[in-house]
Amino acid sequence: MEKGESPAQQTTRSAAVVGTELRKSVWESAGEGGPANVWGFRILFSDGREAVLPDFCDREEDARRFLERLAGRDFPPEYLADLADDYLGEIYGLPMT
Repeated sequence: MEKGESPAQQTTRSAAVVGTELRKSVWESAGEGGPANVWGFRILFSDGREAVLPDFCDREEDARRFLERLAGRDFPPEYLADLADDYLGEIYGLPMT
């Protein structure tokens, strides 16, 4: 936290993405069709914070493309969920929240 900054100000401060890690998990299906691969990721920021989104989408290529888009960008980590929603809306045609 910078001098004179409140905790609320610190959490919305932008930081650069300095590292990403793509993660695959397997979801067991309750119905027919068997298990499904789900892709998520971990993002490291220049100020030491990290963000994890374990279940982003079911297509590795889409998850990789999103991480490439974020590489080196500067934004508050708390905005990651909004950025992810916007990206999924863009590629799958879902309404943006």
